[in-house]
Amino acid sequence: MALDVALIYPKESEFFNKNEDVVWTQHVSWYNRRYTVKAKLFDNFVIDSLRIYIFDKSAFPAGTCLIGLNFLKRFNVFFDLKNKHIGLQPIKNFQRIVNPLSRRVHYLAEQNSKGQYIITFIADYKKNFYKTAGLQTGDEIKEINGVPLKKLNFMISEQDTLVYDIIRQGKSMKIVVPVNKNEEQGE
Repeated sequence: MALDVALIYPKESEFFNKNEDVVWTQHVSWYNRRYTVKAKLFDNFVIDSLRIYIFDKSAFPAGTCLIGLNFLKRFNVFFDLKNKHIGLQPIKNFQRIVNPLSRRVHYLAEQNSKGQYIITFIADYKKNFYKTAGLQTGDEIKEINGVPLKKLNFMISEQDTLVYDIIRQGKSMKIVVPVNKNEEQGE
């Protein structure tokens, strides 16, 4: 796992949910949120970019905490098996592992039994330009930039502005989404 620290169904999620700098990313079959924090590990060793990931759905049991490779790669790790200890010696020039295929999650639209594409999830973070533009859970997406969803291709993602034709509570609407092409991607 190329993460720093992962918390599964944490009791502390209310504390983390107040953070406005949350980043939503996709992880296998669901979404997780990431928070960047400052942490002091030793007397004067501060990690200024420790990423804590919160998983609300997972194959792991609730309350699990996982330490990932990006955390361990910050240190030379020493195992004292006889005494059951792990030693950590900080590495001065740590380089974060980045998976460029991990994409930001803005919303999820699922096709229902009637063939309609309904928004079932909107990532709740300050810089989500889809949420800011006005898309909401429950909206039915008919077209994007005049193209029905069934005929969309990946070229649409290169547009600066997306115009969503939606139906909300029985009323047709157009929502204009200015796309931030400089949004940080990768994990």
